[in-house]
Amino acid sequence: MSARTSLRRNIPTTPSLFMNPQSPSENQAKARTHGEHVILLAKRLADGNRPGALATVDRDGVPHLRWMSTLSLVEFPHLYALTSPTSRKVAHIRDNPKVSWMFTTEGSSMVINLSGKATVVTDKNAINRIWRVIENKSNAFFLSLDTAADGVAVIETLIEDVECVVPRYDLHYPPKQEDFPLLYPDKTPPKE
Repeated sequence: MSARTSLRRNIPTTPSLFMNPQSPSENQAKARTHGEHVILLAKRLADGNRPGALATVDRDGVPHLRWMSTLSLVEFPHLYALTSPTSRKVAHIRDNPKVSWMFTTEGSSMVINLSGKATVVTDKNAINRIWRVIENKSNAFFLSLDTAADGVAVIETLIEDVECVVPRYDLHYPPKQEDFPLLYPDKTPPKE
């Protein structure tokens, strides 16, 4: 028996929250709990005290990945990040708004992947409000560079998909269709 098989023997391949023995109402309550836990973990990991990786795609279709740490997910499903308005990521987002974010626990035992559409916020009142929402600006290194005179750009990502991954056991917990009313009350579930 391989190490992977022995490790997985006692690990469910789907979250126990979605097992069938319970009644539909119990499953829905547990689904809400599952969705809430995944979102809570995402909020904790995207708190601006640790970096997350932002992936964008340039106009030639080449993906670009960079660490970002001046950010906040307290207003889920909106993830806000501060950057230089002259950064390449801003140009990438204007050309192609589809982005992905990745956050990990210490030791990468759990990974949260978020994807959605990003915009560059231009409304001055919104920029000022988001500036106050993002508590930790100690890693906003662009503010001390020559480009600081250009000001601050706010990237707002509207999260459309959330996935929690436990790499050690090859477990993936994407939101279920029944999670969508809880996770995204104003959004219809994606078509599979």
